[in-house]
Amino acid sequence: DQLTAAMRESEIGFEPNKSLIAGDPAPTLARLAETMKTCADFRIEVGGHTDAQGSEAFNAELSRRRAQAILEAMTESGIDTRFTTARGYGESQPKASNLDETGRAANRRVEIRLVPVTVG
Repeated sequence: DQLTAAMRESEIGFEPNKSLIAGDPAPTLARLAETMKTCADFRIEVGGHTDAQGSEAFNAELSRRRAQAILEAMTESGIDTRFTTARGYGESQPKASNLDETGRAANRRVEIRLVPVTVG
């Protein structure tokens, strides 16, 4: 929950239709670094999401590249990302309607979550 909250409060954004981080990610990365100290023994996923504008294939690739950009920024800022992966979900998991700009903006996001480890 703390990882999700750090990203929700994030100032991290992206250039339109690109994976280039816009703005200064340092404050968010500092919050993530502090929170992730308590998660060192867990697998973590950086998941990218898009709105439904554009093709499904483009959105899947864009979301993957954005998640990867966040993962690389985390690594460059000194966060231990050995057990962290990046995954793009494209438009497959909307949080809001894609019929208006407010909903589309809510759907363009990056989420960080703990991934359950299966034993077996």
